[in-house]
Amino acid sequence: MLLPGESVAHLQRPMLGDGMTEKAIADIKPSGLWKRALIAGVLVVAVNLVILHFTKPLAPSLLALDTLPVVFWSVFSTICAALSYRFICRRSATPHRMFIVVALIALMLSFVPNVAFLTVPALRIHGINAAGDYSLMAMHVAAAAVIVPIFIWPSK
Repeated sequence: MLLPGESVAHLQRPMLGDGMTEKAIADIKPSGLWKRALIAGVLVVAVNLVILHFTKPLAPSLLALDTLPVVFWSVFSTICAALSYRFICRRSATPHRMFIVVALIALMLSFVPNVAFLTVPALRIHGINAAGDYSLMAMHVAAAAVIVPIFIWPSK
């Protein structure tokens, strides 16, 4: 209960748009993001090339299991993740948590075509089989397992 002459201003939480909240969100910056993206990109390419080396014999005619597409999509996914992380850091009060959620959703969505290839024979592309499909899914998981920790790791 307020006494006469007291203000409720000290009881109100800062709302988005208040100077303090905007300042707190603006202070969350992805320190060294592009250096982290470069490291993540190199590691994702390396890990996916190792997976490719062991899984290419399982689906030799699958064009997605070739060096150039694997390198391209590994670099592309890293760039997209870096841009997403930067966007999230600028707009979220809890950027790491939000980035993990977005990354998990993106990972689950990346499985949709693979599961469709396995379950709907009419959708199968030339050269795909279960082993090739699972290896592509393993590459998606490997990319997420490398990219997410590198981006959310605390900066100095």
